[in-house]
Amino acid sequence: MPAAEPAPVTDDESELHFGCSMLRRTRLYLKGRDRPAMRCSLGYSVRTEEDKRRCLAVEGPSECWHLAAAKRATTQTS
Repeated sequence: MPAAEPAPVTDDESELHFGCSMLRRTRLYLKGRDRPAMRCSLGYSVRTEEDKRRCLAVEGPSECWHLAAAKRATTQTS
């Protein structure tokens, strides 16, 4: 069984940062193989390691990088 990832290190020892609360670890069963995966409870895709790092970098759903990207796209088209 793989070891759990350690909590990210912060400058303030009393402050822990765990990333977005909507990010969930799950397992996918594809072609008879069990594979770990990350899922967003808001429905956004978390496909790459970069997506995972971005989700872990924000404090919560109000700072979601998917929402920020969608807002930028709508303001650029207006």
